[in-house]
Formats: sequence, C-alpha cells, structure tokens
Amino acid sequence: EPLRLSLAGPAGTAWGLYARPILAPERFGIQVSSYRPFSLSAALATVTIFPIRTSTDVTSRLRILAPSGYEWEVAVGTAKYAREAAGALGVPGASADLPGGLPTVASSKSALEWASTNYVATEAYGLFCQIKVPDSTPTDSVNAFFVELGDWTSGDFATRHEAGVVSASDVQALFDASVTPSTAAVGASVALTIQVHTATDIPAGGALLVTSPVGFQPPVACSVETIQVPSGLVADLSCVTASAGSGALEIRTSPATAAVMPKGLYRFRVSVQNPASAASSSASGSTACGVEQCWTLSSLQSSGDPASSLDLHTSIPGFAVHAQMRHAALAPLTDAQRFAIRQSTQPGKASCIVLAMELTSSSGGVAEMVVRAPPGFVFGTDCLAGVHTASA
Repeated sequence: EPLRLSLAGPAGTAWGLYARPILAPERFGIQVSSYRPFSLSAALATVTIFPIRTSTDVTSRLRILAPSGYEWEVAVGTAKYAREAAGALGVPGASADLPGGLPTVASSKSALEWASTNYVATEAYGLFCQIKVPDSTPTDSVNAFFVELGDWTSGDFATRHEAGVVSASDVQALFDASVTPSTAAVGASVALTIQVHTATDIPAGGALLVTSPVGFQPPVACSVETIQVPSGLVADLSCVTASAGSGALEIRTSPATAAVMPKGLYRFRVSVQNPASAASSSASGSTACGVEQCWTLSSLQSSGDPASSLDLHTSIPGFAVHAQMRHAALAPLTDAQRFAIRQSTQPGKASCIVLAMELTSSSGGVAEMVVRAPPGFVFGTDCLAGVHTASA
C-alpha cells in the first residue's frame, strides 16, 4: 500500500509517494552556475534544467522545487524553454518546447509550477532561468532539487505519476564556527580554540581571517596548534596578527608553505591577550551576531585583501571578559580525602575534583558560573547530580 497524501494533518498536508522515479541524470538534471550567496556576489546564478523526460505520454501538472531559502527568478527575456533548434531562444539539447511554457513562481519563491498539459515520452524538454542563492545551506529541508509530475495536492495515487531528486552543492558560506577561550579574565593570556568549516578551497596565497572584538592584543609571536584539519592539507598552519583600524585584532592563518587549504573543518588554537578592561556579551540588536562582542571569520583568496572573500563570512557571539577572581584553584587533598571522593588519575576513568574560589566582588544577584576543563576532559551529561557546594 503506497503512502497516501494526508489532508487532515495539523499542517493540512503531508507527503505522498509517486508511482515511478525520474532517475537523474538520464531523465532529470540541474546545473547551477554558482553557489555563491547573492549577498556576496550581488548576482543571480543561472540554472539549466535538462533533461526533463517522462517515461510515458502523460497529461499532468509539473513542479520543480529548489532547496529552502532559494528564490527562483523567471523573467521574459532571460528565461528560455524552447527546443535547441530555436537558436538563441532554445535550451541546448532540448528536442521540443517545454509544453507549459514559462512556469509560475509559487508564493514561497522556491517552487516552479506548470498547469496540466501534455508531455511526450520521446521528447527531451529543458528550461534555462535564474535563481537567488541564500546565505547558507538549508538545514530546515533536504539540500536538493525535486521534480514532481502529477497532482501534488491529491491523495489519489493514480494522479501522482513520477518524481525525482538531484542533490545541490553546499552554499559557499562559512559555517559551524566557534571561538572558545581558555580564560575570560581581564588582561590574561588566552588560548583561543577556533573552529570553522569552509565550503571552498582556499588557494595558495589565501588565508583564514579571524577578526576579534575591540581590545584584544597580539602575542609576542603568533603560532598555531593544529587540532583538526581536512586530510588534503599538506602543510602545517602558521599565523600572523595585525591590529585593525577599529581597535580589533586580525589573525590570519594559512599554510606555512605555499599550498591549498582544502575545504572542510578546521579546528586550531592560537594565543592572544584579553582586553585590559571588562567587556559584556549582552544581547544587542545592532550587531551581526546578536550580542555586543562579535568574532568575524572570513576565507580570503588573497591574504592581504579583506575584500577577496571566497565564502560568505560568518559572525559569531563573543565571550564576556571579566575581572580576575581573587582566588581559584583545585583544592589540595590528602590521600584519605581523594579516596573518600573517588578521585582517579587514570586515563578514561571517572573522577571527582574539589574547586576552591573567592570572588572579587558580589554578583549583585543571580548570575551564571562557567567551569571549563582543559581539552580532553568531559563532564557528565547530568553533571549537577554530583555537584556539592559549601562556603568557608
């Protein structure tokens, strides 16, 4: 029994299956000229949809869906749907005009729809149009283009003839980025663990650019501790720092020798100095990251040209910088005390610690305290169950 289209669900509709697959690339194909976001390129990408072939002669509606966030642009004068023999107005390879002509762009702008018309199995149809690429690869839908031949609003399986899918490439935008400090104390030397996933290879001479909030100071000498890099990277990473005109710190990371930085996940650690005065990370509607302190990460084709972005940059929330605690340490324990709390120094074993701290001033109300362990240590999922507090 096929999965029926349900019209009684909470949202009014659910999905339904189609009778036959439209296999790619034999009977359905899509080529997108560029996956650079419109906000980065200021240009629409061109899309060639070819071929569109049916397995049988059929009278049907047609719909082509782009991934969530994409917006089709179909305009007379730029869009084409005619056979190749039509010359400049034709789609290369098409043996016949697309029966429905130019489609209607649905209200969501991610759907192209044609009214019911006749399709011939021996013909190869095509469409040339444009599309606006969003700022990021969609996470609220499958990153793919879908073609549906049939009545997608019907629960009648007999009217749902064929459907196919073609995967889309990732949008050329940085993602999965974070900056994690080893300490948030004012003026302290801090090891920053920086993570970012690039969507485009960075050529030799390019770099990853990390721009700090105002007030961070460079180290005496910049060095990179590599934690994770794509397997295709053939050289160690190095870094240089410079002060931006706004008072921010710029950290450029690139291979120590001329080499390509292949796209993928990068995680590395560099040391800088925290600002000399406290800084808040409260919510803000006037910044790109949503809080007062933002870190910006960019991938550059040319290390010295901040305008040579390869992927759309990303801004991530920064961390607050606080006054140094008066005292903080792991409390010294006797052998009997370590045995009593089941403290272990063996790798991979569960253990307990005793933290001692003294604040410089009262929080003045309810506040959040963060305890961050060195790399490699893992707190339990339900760590509060084993936390006990006391005051001296």
